[in-house]
Amino acid sequence: MTKTITLNFSDYDRNDHMYDRVSTSYPLSNAVGASTANTTYSAVYFEESTDSTVVSTYIYYLFDTSGIPNGSKIESIDCKVKCSVNRVQNGNNGNPRFARVVLMNGNDALCDAVSFRTASTNNVVTLSATDVDDVSSLRVKFEGNSKSNQYYMRIYGCTCTITYTPPPPFQPKVDGSFKTVEGLYVNIGGVWVKSYHAWVKTDGSWIEC
Repeated sequence: MTKTITLNFSDYDRNDHMYDRVSTSYPLSNAVGASTANTTYSAVYFEESTDSTVVSTYIYYLFDTSGIPNGSKIESIDCKVKCSVNRVQNGNNGNPRFARVVLMNGNDALCDAVSFRTASTNNVVTLSATDVDDVSSLRVKFEGNSKSNQYYMRIYGCTCTITYTPPPPFQPKVDGSFKTVEGLYVNIGGVWVKSYHAWVKTDGSWIEC
């Protein structure tokens, strides 16, 4: 039986980033915990770049996926991200040159990057992925390039729905038949303590269950 969990950004990467500055009036925390209904935003100013082909500015926003049980199969991810830029200069080599967003797990892209080079304050893009092996380091990367640091990204928030199939329940053999149990308890110093991890030997190998 599949289950779903809906997440917003839990934090932003405080170490791995590159930008000119962040507005003190519109800090990075504005997008944390916010959905696509958010009307305020984080303002991340582009680093000036003379090379129109490189990513000169980027920032990661993170998700807390600890609510998904270990061993679950990720069926699909559907993320709605509200983001835009403060203004767009059209014409040849206009500013920002590009602004795009991509869903990642660690350093692996889970989908194609989607452009958000628009000044619309209601712009929402969709990032989708299926049959994903791991979401333990799920994050969204905002990246772009501009020849002027007077342009900035507006990051409002995200509503991310993950559909997954939990692992089968642990079923020890009790009185000759297999029983589904809610947990295992071990006796430590005369006190029964619930154990959240168990290891069983299968075909000569120990596996966590």
